[in-house]
Amino acid sequence: VEDFLMEEFGELKYRIGVHRRAMDEGGKDPKTGERHVCRWESRGIHGDSRFAWLRNHIKKITGEDKDTYEKIIAMYHHSCAMDFHDLQNILIFHKQNPIKDNEKFFIAHDHQEEWVIKDMETY
Repeated sequence: VEDFLMEEFGELKYRIGVHRRAMDEGGKDPKTGERHVCRWESRGIHGDSRFAWLRNHIKKITGEDKDTYEKIIAMYHHSCAMDFHDLQNILIFHKQNPIKDNEKFFIAHDHQEEWVIKDMETY
């Protein structure tokens, strides 16, 4: 890993590193038709009971600010199976500069949807 980072970035640190997990397991959400399991209503941040604690915590922090609550939930939703535009929006949400032209960033991925990875690499 250190050799790769030195070769690609010239140092052992980089500004942006993401783990893009597609979770395209061959099925579809019966309600929405979404093919990425982590974005299904029954499996994702919106409806999976395993995330009730997180939804409750976000509600506690945001209080009556429903707009901020929805934005945070959307960031979680789009952090799975993200494309380049999702990544840019996540950075902006966290008050970070978007990726600039020809700026290198690190993508770890599950080798699903190679076309999305290739698109991300073009930026």
